[in-house]
Amino acid sequence: MISKADRSLCNILAAHCFAAGGTASESDISARAAESVGGADKIPADVFNGFDYVALGHLHKAQTLSKPNADTLIRYSGAPLPYSFGEARYKKTVTLYDTDTRSAEAIEVPQPYRLRTLEDTYENILAFAESDERRDDYMKITVTDKFAGDGAFIRLRELYPKLLQFSGMRSEASENTETTAAAASEMDIVSLAVRYLEERRGTGADEDELRWLCEALKGLEEET
Repeated sequence: MISKADRSLCNILAAHCFAAGGTASESDISARAAESVGGADKIPADVFNGFDYVALGHLHKAQTLSKPNADTLIRYSGAPLPYSFGEARYKKTVTLYDTDTRSAEAIEVPQPYRLRTLEDTYENILAFAESDERRDDYMKITVTDKFAGDGAFIRLRELYPKLLQFSGMRSEASENTETTAAAASEMDIVSLAVRYLEERRGTGADEDELRWLCEALKGLEEET
């Protein structure tokens, strides 16, 4: 807060922080962590009293915060590129601030790539992909009626070469098998790895994967 400002001039502050009233997106890991502990790291908006424009960095979503008073504008211009699929629906902008009129304008930033999400049955997604003109988008696909096994992933990766995230139903073998911390402490590393694969992709480790894992563990034991 500045108590003595020359009001004949435009007073601007640039800062990097998590201001109270800001909305974190999926990729704002540190900001979301601050939210999870009660917002202790958030900066109250009224500390910016006395400035005409406060240009903030930290949160990835472009947004204007509630004004602490009529004369102060507080804004995050946001990240110029999307860093998670949760940001796929946000427009990416830079903010142009006019020091004469004391007004801000959001200017959309052209994107070199697009993020997109699809969620439907496996067959519906395959049928849609046949006529999809945007197969080069970076994709997150969730199938609602099929296990997220290797075969389904390979088929969809042929249709969408930039498929980055793929998930689906869990296999019957892995239903109700979520590992608790107590149970995990009693399991060996191989069993934990197999359980992880079951929960993540619906199938356990095959013979080759088990062999590679055992060889890697043996190598670590020999080194120590």
